[in-house]
Amino acid sequence: MIELRRAVPEDLDCLFEAANSAFAGSTVSGKGPRWKRSREFLGDCLAEQECWCILLDGRTVGGLLLFPQPDCLWLEGAFVEAGHQGEGIGQQALGELLRRYPEATWRLKTPAADKRDCHFYEKLGFVRTGTETGHGGQEFALYEKIRILSEKPLTELDFSYIIIKLSCFLRQQVFYNIKGFGPPAEED
Repeated sequence: MIELRRAVPEDLDCLFEAANSAFAGSTVSGKGPRWKRSREFLGDCLAEQECWCILLDGRTVGGLLLFPQPDCLWLEGAFVEAGHQGEGIGQQALGELLRRYPEATWRLKTPAADKRDCHFYEKLGFVRTGTETGHGGQEFALYEKIRILSEKPLTELDFSYIIIKLSCFLRQQVFYNIKGFGPPAEED
């Protein structure tokens, strides 16, 4: 049975082990966020941010790291140790966390070359909103999951926000799909 529990500083070792296991076999260049590589950084996350342990039969097998921002919840990390990947644990755990914050806007970034990660977030309702080039030239896919509207009626501001987001998305799609647009081809 999958459970979520708010992490405490004593969870640092098991979360660090799960994170390193989760990213150990990655074939994506540069895969592995800074908290995976630094026990100290992960410890700071536990002390200053909202971190969750993913428990399977009472044992920590993964984690979720949230960085609350003024306008959204930034998902800094979601990981399940290698031995339990592909079992739906991450999907169940993140799905539960999304249900706990139904009116929040969520954002994250993940390596664009990691098709498995991109598919994972898209299955949970995240929409790709763009890309960003990180240090070393690695391309990241930016994702957002817009809040689920509650029983409150939509306001004019809600409609404006939805129209602006849809317009930006469509413009981006049209721009990149029209033949002849985009960066010029290199000449030989």
